[in-house]
Amino acid sequence: MENVVKKVNKERNTNIEALKLLAILLIIIFHIVQTLTDNPNVTKTFWVWNATEDVTTIILSIIRGFGALGNSIFFMCSAYFLLNSKKSNKKKIIYMIIEIFSVSILILLISQIPLWKINISKEIRFQSLFPTTYSTNWYLTCYILFYLICPILNYLIKNINQKQLLIWVSFMSFLFIGINFINNGAYFSNNLILWITIYLIMAYIKLYCDKFSKNNKAMYIILFSSMVLHLILMIVTNELGLHHKYFYDKVMKWNTNNNPFFIAIAMSLVFIAINKKPYVNKFLNKIASYSLLIYIIHENIILRTYVRPQLINFIYAKWGYNKLFLEIFILAIFIYACSIILSIIYTFLFKRLLGYLTEKIYDLLCKFENKYVNLVMRIK
Repeated sequence: MENVVKKVNKERNTNIEALKLLAILLIIIFHIVQTLTDNPNVTKTFWVWNATEDVTTIILSIIRGFGALGNSIFFMCSAYFLLNSKKSNKKKIIYMIIEIFSVSILILLISQIPLWKINISKEIRFQSLFPTTYSTNWYLTCYILFYLICPILNYLIKNINQKQLLIWVSFMSFLFIGINFINNGAYFSNNLILWITIYLIMAYIKLYCDKFSKNNKAMYIILFSSMVLHLILMIVTNELGLHHKYFYDKVMKWNTNNNPFFIAIAMSLVFIAINKKPYVNKFLNKIASYSLLIYIIHENIILRTYVRPQLINFIYAKWGYNKLFLEIFILAIFIYACSIILSIIYTFLFKRLLGYLTEKIYDLLCKFENKYVNLVMRIK
């Protein structure tokens, strides 16, 4: 991929790269708990949507929020630096799309080996052939769309004044974080609109709140107060559900990407990491460079539907759930390690081929773009 993405002389800040690795770990833990709580292929599951007096179930309902928190952390790590970009790297987008397709199809082909004895449904096979169309990894599909419009957002941010940006930040935050947190889906929101909102917030803080963003004391206060407030909200909702019918099935209502506490936690962590003295750890930076690939592999639709439940069933048959949270953490580390190894192997085997395909597709798209633009612009 040497010719696909321009090399940057400056080493990446390991503070940010380590935060990305933490985000991936949180997401993997969430996906394990998600499988443990709503996958029919798991022998014994936990129902976390209703109010309960069972402490284990309450903790699992809280851990299910790790996914939304990890998503926010990972997005903001990228967003902070995207604020400086002037144009999108089209080759990077093409490479990413090819990577998503190739990993999905490769795992589908491997799963067809009779040795594995995996009976994959026709629907999942079809979705594996079109991973972006069916958003089998929704985060990456959304990220690609956001990356495409990012230069337009940067242009708008640069060409409006502080007051105009503040009004837009306040208006969008009120609708797509505030009201949507209470009534999820209101005002036709989606994750892309939410990310645009968060991006504008980060832009405003970065441009006009420099002293505030560099105040670590304030960042730590926001971090810990947001964590405590979210925990209180979850516990209170569960307690209300035990006594009032309306709240009985609302326990999981708050574990969403538009949770303002998750957004505040993620944003404070990013600024704390940026404020720390930059240092370079080449090993961590190298592992972090596989982050998106780790995400693609561990959350592949075939692996999450058929393989992950079998791992959980193996743990349950072998040890039961006597030390459930330790078992979840160990399984998360195991999946993380396997995903890293597979990412390294995949990159070693296919990096050059993907780079070659990217160059060819890029050239074809450029020719098509020129012909399309010239044709349309002739219309008067």
